[in-house]
Amino acid sequence: KIETEKGNISAAKTWMLTARAIFPNNFDVQFEAYISEKKAGNVRECAKCLQVLFDNFPKQTKLLDEIHMLMKVLRKKNPESECAEGDDKFYLDMFDHISAEHQKKMIRFAADKASDPLEHCKLMLVLLRKFKEEISVLGEKLIETINTAETREVGQVGGTRYDMIWFHDPR
Repeated sequence: KIETEKGNISAAKTWMLTARAIFPNNFDVQFEAYISEKKAGNVRECAKCLQVLFDNFPKQTKLLDEIHMLMKVLRKKNPESECAEGDDKFYLDMFDHISAEHQKKMIRFAADKASDPLEHCKLMLVLLRKFKEEISVLGEKLIETINTAETREVGQVGGTRYDMIWFHDPR
């Protein structure tokens, strides 16, 4: 940090690489590398750092916050046109540099962490929109989640709306 503040970018990178190599299992060091790359606008390096963090420290609050911000961008109806600049654009570009396998894992991870069934469904739709080949695998589970949420919601209301929606005779 000191070298970055002094403007010695090369020295700062050298210290960061050294710290990452010496302390590969230290979240704070690895997260600082991610933040440094993010501040510098290095999309590719930032994506690599995020993958390492996700693989090694998936429960860290700071990482969960970053994944949440990333998912917030991905949930937009048309992220490519809605995220033309700023942080949203950076997150979108960074996500494009993450391997497809890690992209899938991150979206599913975020969806599984969602406490709200609607949020879970939105994230699963992001996954299915981005990876159409997953529809046959995950589509049925998504429908089950929607049905479960609907049943739970109707159960809380105490009505039979669920039965009327699905078993309505149009005659």
